[in-house]
Amino acid sequence: MKRHQYFNVRAIRVSQSKLSAFDYSRLDPITVLFQTGYLTITEYVPEDNLYTLDYPNMEVRQSLEQNLLADYLDFPLEDPLARVVNLRNALRQKNLEEVIDIFNATFASLPYDHWRQENEHFFHALIHLTFSLLGVYIQSEVHTAKGRCDALVQTDKYIYAFEFKLDKSAAEALRQIEEKGYLSPWADSPKERIAVGVSFSSEEKRVESWEASVSVRQYASTPVRQDGS
Repeated sequence: MKRHQYFNVRAIRVSQSKLSAFDYSRLDPITVLFQTGYLTITEYVPEDNLYTLDYPNMEVRQSLEQNLLADYLDFPLEDPLARVVNLRNALRQKNLEEVIDIFNATFASLPYDHWRQENEHFFHALIHLTFSLLGVYIQSEVHTAKGRCDALVQTDKYIYAFEFKLDKSAAEALRQIEEKGYLSPWADSPKERIAVGVSFSSEEKRVESWEASVSVRQYASTPVRQDGS
């Protein structure tokens, strides 16, 4: 999957030929995942002759994504799932500095050669897998479609909207959250809404800067800035 740059296989649409093909000389990850039960058919549209695939249950998704994250990180000493648990705890406590430290620890463990050759792909893969695994413990969604924040996380007290930029400013990421109203659907929620813009440096392989704004009802924002150092 890593070699084919697959990390998000949820709700993927495929043809019958891909499901049944099994050429050992050119194995397709989607075919293998379906044939081995890691993906199952959730919808079929006869007019298009396309099948929609997804994980059969949360346990299978957690197992595959945990192993894939470990492979992307070149099997670090620390269990990737333990790092996800630490991230959950930091978000529950609204400890954004700890959240940034966890991101930095994750990216610091990437093999240098892999990062240098495919930094954008590895960047998006690690973000997606981390927040997808976070959804095992608390409500967490990751998005790639335009007009939606990169990650939305809810705890018992807080709602976070994360926007990540590679080699762009944290201010731009935060501004995108506010201008597109990613937190607007929860304007009446009693929970504190927190927009977090994060800037990663591909050269330094770490968070270069981050900015956050806190909102309570009526979307009144108070900016908070950190330089990530």
